[in-house]
Amino acid sequence: MRVVQTRQISGAVLGYKSRKVFLKSVDDHWPCFLDHLDPTMSATQTARPSVSFSKTWTFFEGEWREGNVPILGPRTHGFWLGSMVFDGARAFEGVTPDLDRHCARVNQSARNFLLKPVVPVDTWLGLIREGLKRFDAKAELYIRPMYWPQTGTGGGVRFDPETTAWALCMYEQPMPKPAGAAITLSPFRRPTIETAPVDAKASCLYPNNSRALIEAEQRGFTNCLLRDMLGNVAETANSNIFMVKDGVVFTPVPNGTFLDGITRQRVIALLRGDGVTVMETTLSYRDFVGADEIFTSGNFAKVSAVTRIDDRDLVDVDPEQALDGAHGELRTPGRVGGVDLLGALSGDLGQRVAGNRELVELERPCADQHDGVRAIGRVLAASVLRPAADHRLDAVLRLGLLGAGEGA
Repeated sequence: MRVVQTRQISGAVLGYKSRKVFLKSVDDHWPCFLDHLDPTMSATQTARPSVSFSKTWTFFEGEWREGNVPILGPRTHGFWLGSMVFDGARAFEGVTPDLDRHCARVNQSARNFLLKPVVPVDTWLGLIREGLKRFDAKAELYIRPMYWPQTGTGGGVRFDPETTAWALCMYEQPMPKPAGAAITLSPFRRPTIETAPVDAKASCLYPNNSRALIEAEQRGFTNCLLRDMLGNVAETANSNIFMVKDGVVFTPVPNGTFLDGITRQRVIALLRGDGVTVMETTLSYRDFVGADEIFTSGNFAKVSAVTRIDDRDLVDVDPEQALDGAHGELRTPGRVGGVDLLGALSGDLGQRVAGNRELVELERPCADQHDGVRAIGRVLAASVLRPAADHRLDAVLRLGLLGAGEGA
């Protein structure tokens, strides 16, 4: 039986010399593996699944590699114990919004995770610029810098930060089309800092969100709201969450149980810069059930509308009909509720956020019916006058984010 050729990586774990050698070895080994299987197993249980990936380039160990190249071995700590951190940036329509902040955050995630962030932010940025040249100028991309440890001690549980490895993966990933999400309450919860590394964008946190999505989809929904351990709404399974009530935007206050997203921060700043009151506070599921509008923010899809919560519809227009163009140019008003987010997400962020406004600290009591838990939300709100014009929430609101990014 042929042995896979390997080489030493950073004096620690072994990795495959090349993708071709790895695939050839798999082909050589597969028949031998099948010979040892239970003969009663069906063909569908033994056949390798057919998987395809979009155009992908990965910078690993000093060179660019095309395709979904294998970079982890079965003994790599980041693989078998899930000790990996990453970040996700976007490239679309010639811009890469907040690219520097995403690169800085992956390094901060590594530090919080107790890995070593060995790649300076400027190096990440330079490599990403190189990678962008390998794709069509109009390609919509996902940009993912990553760190992971290679080896561990104490039976493998304690990873060795000195063996921190890294890679940059970039691949074609179209921006989601406007559709509107249907959400419900998930039975799963977000962990706390005492139980999981919630202060990092860590891969090990995502399986819990994945099972929340699967459970919600089994009940006919496309997403769900997850609560923290006290019963307060934290986020959806893959994005930050906002709601609108009586013309005021509310969002869960960061309490260490969910990621305070970069896109979330930008949306809040843009809204406040446009004179919209945004309150970060403690929110219950009951608050969302009674909301006038609900929308999400995240790097993958930017800003998207929620069109249904449980059996309650939140829109009176088809989100596909309300928009035109690849990224949501407004065609018809599509009145949904109380805030003109399309306008709020436009313009020069630096100039608009620099405007004078009075910050007030408020206390807002909130009772959660699901658990009977009471909490006082410390709210930092922009006390500003709202414009008197007619307001609306359009189905997908990525348009105003386009001008905020660095040119691709």
